[in-house]
Amino acid sequence: MIKRNPNDARGYSNRAAALAKLMSFPDAIRDCDEAIKRDPNFLRAFIRKANAQIAVKDFKGCLDTLTKAKDVDAKTNGGKSAYEIEQLTSKALSQRFAPIDGETQEQTLQRVGQDPEIQEILSDPVMNSILQQAQNNPAALQEHMKNPQVYQKIITLMAAGIIRTH
Repeated sequence: MIKRNPNDARGYSNRAAALAKLMSFPDAIRDCDEAIKRDPNFLRAFIRKANAQIAVKDFKGCLDTLTKAKDVDAKTNGGKSAYEIEQLTSKALSQRFAPIDGETQEQTLQRVGQDPEIQEILSDPVMNSILQQAQNNPAALQEHMKNPQVYQKIITLMAAGIIRTH
């Protein structure tokens, strides 16, 4: 398909799916990038790329890809794939902050605390005030989570175990 029509993004996306099944994830990511370059609104390429990035443990890249996918989905699809994108997001976050074999909960929290993104979120004065409000009034957190940037940061902190819900 790529030889017949090199400008069709579907060929690259399909080859990326085949490469992922062969566990050649870096090549699958390259083909997804090519598909996205050919058609920036091709949602399936974003989702395949995110899956491949999870496989190679590029969680930050995966989350960036999924953020772009969410924008494309809202713009072109009316949010029909939002559930699939959210599932991949939580999978990437849970694997990113998962305990390493033999690690205690305290060691995991210490390792997670060293993560630059977590340190950036916790040092942000706006996020600190939001977290202070949430301690006193948990319902206020729901209001703040309507903001997409705050939502992403809160989800990241929850996945890291910094914020715990009952």
